[in-house]
Amino acid sequence: LFVLLIQFFLSSSIAAAEKWCLPIERSGHTSTKSPKVILSANINGQQSVTALNRQMSQREIIVHRHNHGVDVQFVYANLEPGDCILFNRNESAALKVIPVGQGGSKKNGNWLTEITKSKRSNRHNLLSMVLYQAKDKAKRFGLFNSKILKQLKRDTGYQESVLDQIKAYAPQGQEKLTILYVACPSHRNTPCDLTIKHKGKWVKDKKGELFKIKVMARSERRTGNDQISYRTLTRGDTPQGVYSLWASMYSPSAAYGGIPRIDIDGAHPPLNAAMYEQNAFLLSHIVPEEDLSQYWINELPLAYKLGRVYLRIHSDEFAYLSMNKQTAKRNSKFRPTSGCINAGSNMSLLLKKLTEIGVFTRTGINKSKKRKQPLGWNISPLFGSVFMVVKDI
Repeated sequence: LFVLLIQFFLSSSIAAAEKWCLPIERSGHTSTKSPKVILSANINGQQSVTALNRQMSQREIIVHRHNHGVDVQFVYANLEPGDCILFNRNESAALKVIPVGQGGSKKNGNWLTEITKSKRSNRHNLLSMVLYQAKDKAKRFGLFNSKILKQLKRDTGYQESVLDQIKAYAPQGQEKLTILYVACPSHRNTPCDLTIKHKGKWVKDKKGELFKIKVMARSERRTGNDQISYRTLTRGDTPQGVYSLWASMYSPSAAYGGIPRIDIDGAHPPLNAAMYEQNAFLLSHIVPEEDLSQYWINELPLAYKLGRVYLRIHSDEFAYLSMNKQTAKRNSKFRPTSGCINAGSNMSLLLKKLTEIGVFTRTGINKSKKRKQPLGWNISPLFGSVFMVVKDI
């Protein structure tokens, strides 16, 4: 009975990605009023995503009728026939939605009810989504109310690749890359396995066996249901997707555990965050081409467009000092974080191995007490050719 209860707990937090599309009628038009959604706008760099991060931390969004300037973060939009959305039902949150009319005045806000389907409250349950637009094949990111699914049709044949297929993928040219793979349970309540492929070959340990360490990709889940693994909103679990390893980071501050961290987002947009797949050639050397239109790989850019930023790989000490005491009791070896990957006591081992294969330099991770100045941010010598794939199994 105990084993069955544990299995139920682990499976209860899992939801599969779904694909729904607005049907095209024979006339080329839909017979009903176009479904309304909210799209992320102008989130393309450190300043804009940091500002949105602060706003989303309050679970509040300001939605404009039109995108009339760089300060606009969300806009109102219609779905058109043939448009499709990808989403995971775990990614639902109660958000305060503030409508703003054209020109910045809080007027013409009655259109908000077409999105939220409610006039009674200023907080509404919205789902995060990836939108593929039929007219120009553009990809957008945003939020929607689940009630619009009544007007959409589910693609029951939609499936996502499994990680073993991605790890076995070895196109010509991949031998020029270094790829870390982080294989995680969907519920994120137990550790993930991190392995490394360097120049087309799997990295080995001292014994000649596959180098593999345990890491944790679970957050404290301070907001919402802490039994659900959500990733796209602030302080959620580590999103799935393809990360660039930017740099090592070190400060003598006790808050960072006295050991270098790894910057995995650089506060810049992920490789596949643009409206069009401008990095498709590079990405096709990391994952199969068909994966580029799947939800899992777009979970990271979706999270970025909704304000998630400053993701790292770090040791357990930093997690300890920022932890919530209740969640800390659940896993004594890998404590929950604010959404970063926690390598715990394996952090030194990971840094050493990455230094051996040239991802970092000894100088860049040297934390000798003789140093008078903190090392700060040290970009990887292999930046641009070293990546990390995080995916549920």
